[in-house]
Amino acid sequence: MVHPRRSAWISLALMAASLQAQQVIVPRASHLVAGRSRAFQVRMAGGSPGGGRHLPAGDWSWTILDGGVGALDEATGVYAAPPVEQPTLVRIRAAWRPWPEWTAQALVLVLPFQPFDLLDKVDPHWLAPFSWELPYWDPVTDSRTSGVEAETRHFPRLLRSPHAAAYGLPSTLRWKSRAGDLRLTLVEGGEAIRMDVSGKVSQELTLRGRVQECTVERLQRVEGREDGWQSDIQHFRIHLRGLLPFAGNALTEPGHGDGPGLSARFQEPFGLAKVSQGESGSLETAYLVSDVRSHVIRCISSQGEVTTPWGCPGHAGHQDAVDPSGLRLLASALCGRRPDRRPESLFNRPTHLLVHVFHEWNAEARWAVTWKCYVADSGNHVIRVVHPDGTTGTQAGTPGQAGHRDAGSGSSALFKDPQGLARDDDGFLYVADRGNQVIRVITPRGGVRTLAGSPGRAGSLDGTGAAARFTDLKGMAYVGMPGEPGVLYVADGHAIRRIDLPGGEVTTVVGVVETRGFQDCTGDFTEARRKAIRQPCLDNPCGILRCREDVLVIADQGNNSVRIWSPRRVLLETEAGDPGLRETRWGLLRAGMEESLDERYAALDAPRTLVQTDVPESFLVTSGCCLGELAPAYGEEELGVDLETFAASSGQTCAVRFVPTIRHGGASVRTIHYSVDFIEADGTLAEHQKGTGTEGVPVSVQGTLFAPGEASVVVRCVTDHGLSTGIQGKIQVQ
Repeated sequence: MVHPRRSAWISLALMAASLQAQQVIVPRASHLVAGRSRAFQVRMAGGSPGGGRHLPAGDWSWTILDGGVGALDEATGVYAAPPVEQPTLVRIRAAWRPWPEWTAQALVLVLPFQPFDLLDKVDPHWLAPFSWELPYWDPVTDSRTSGVEAETRHFPRLLRSPHAAAYGLPSTLRWKSRAGDLRLTLVEGGEAIRMDVSGKVSQELTLRGRVQECTVERLQRVEGREDGWQSDIQHFRIHLRGLLPFAGNALTEPGHGDGPGLSARFQEPFGLAKVSQGESGSLETAYLVSDVRSHVIRCISSQGEVTTPWGCPGHAGHQDAVDPSGLRLLASALCGRRPDRRPESLFNRPTHLLVHVFHEWNAEARWAVTWKCYVADSGNHVIRVVHPDGTTGTQAGTPGQAGHRDAGSGSSALFKDPQGLARDDDGFLYVADRGNQVIRVITPRGGVRTLAGSPGRAGSLDGTGAAARFTDLKGMAYVGMPGEPGVLYVADGHAIRRIDLPGGEVTTVVGVVETRGFQDCTGDFTEARRKAIRQPCLDNPCGILRCREDVLVIADQGNNSVRIWSPRRVLLETEAGDPGLRETRWGLLRAGMEESLDERYAALDAPRTLVQTDVPESFLVTSGCCLGELAPAYGEEELGVDLETFAASSGQTCAVRFVPTIRHGGASVRTIHYSVDFIEADGTLAEHQKGTGTEGVPVSVQGTLFAPGEASVVVRCVTDHGLSTGIQGKIQVQ
């Protein structure tokens, strides 16, 4: 018979041996911002008797092993993070009081800044143990980040969706209430970022790329189940507003290179088109890009992969690919080819693109969505067609032969440097025949005729059919409703011309064909706006995109801007870019601002064309040697600023006072980010100040001006949701 005391010691020893192999500290790894604290516990590891059960905190003593910073309560296991100047890794240990040899350890990364900024300041490999602490749901791989099983349920609505945020500005996601153990996952620019937001009611984010996937997940262990978790997931959306990077790198030299979006290289991306393929309900989306100086048609898949399915980089010529064998483009990828295969098609300066989407029977005898893309092969003086199976064909024109000839068949017709393309609901294809200064029509039967203009006779005269004159035709857009006569809008010189169908009556509606300029037209009086919009206000517009029935988007190439034009409301506004700044710079949009922009606003390098993305009110735009996504802040809300200025004495401090106000907005109070420029009478910048305020609360900013005369102050404001505006006032300096 074993003595009771000895039996107790034997039991204790057996328990200790079990603990040595099976106890763990939870969380095993975590990160804390200075000033925060976290309680640690010891738990039996999954798969052991009592797996998942927490052991009493009082049975353990807690010490700091490495790192030497912070305060750890040795009785309760609560660690408090101290202020640090740089990220510091701390190792803590828990020892079982009855048997101190048996221990468990955990890691804490103490940070001097918010966790979401880690990608800019900390080696991502440091974060690996922290990101994989729990079995996250990974939207990129559509699977869990660990092998455990989890019962997934839908969350009750916890976050507002969609959430709006502005490029590069702090924005706050807010929870309805504290919801326990939460993990937040964002896929920004193709990279998954995971955050522990347990016990929080909000999370501050600063985003600089499109957010493709967002989930918030609550994980709870299921008692009595080995490695069992209960998972509640809410999927939500974040609309990031501004000019965002999409493909290509603005900081590298032009070139040619396939690969993931931002690592790919372009020479001069020009035409854009969106394609969709697959069965209804499971469509795949991709974007086609004509790289005019590389003589190829590129493709960007929905996963951001850039490939070159058509053409040979750097080799100009004309050759159609008629055999699809070995070059089949799968619906899951939409574009791509075997790298060891010889290119079967050649192009010469392809410019504008136009996609026609339609339905056909697929191999499984089901209706499926497919497409074909018309290409203005400008250097070859022909209109080409590319198909999703890799084949190409020549729709109209004679390769390598420039001229003007109408004909009953496309192969007998002649074109000269064709550019813009448009298609109506009846299947008529319209071509801006730039070299001939005319608008051509390709009928559904393949015949070619001239709709408006006189071949070889340049000018700006309005009129019908052959009486009209064109100077420098480029992009074109069709606007119309089924069963009703449509309208063509075409960029010509420094203006936008309207062509009424079917008769071909031409009217200049925006700008002056022969005269470049930059001017917005947003006044309150319709007649005054009509007069202003026919003054010089565009500079070499290139691409036109129909956004909504009454809104067109213009790539104003010479003004390095994207302009919004509404024929119905008779207004012209600058959405992004700066006429005096030719470079690609990601950032906020300039909506409502008349002055030149500071460094946090977007700039464009001679934008050429646009296409609408699969996100509502969002566009891709070509800029320099890359592509950006332009996501405006459309909606009922409007940001306004009431500005009050005061007279000043030379060399003395003067003040401006302004009140930012959101009109037609909701009840929530918004943070306002502002900048104030004090500009001397001679135009030089005296002071530039930044700050934050609150919507509806007056802001007062002081500055010093030295030159006597009429100085000015420029105030720019933007909300954390991306609403922007600007205003200029005058200051008399004595």
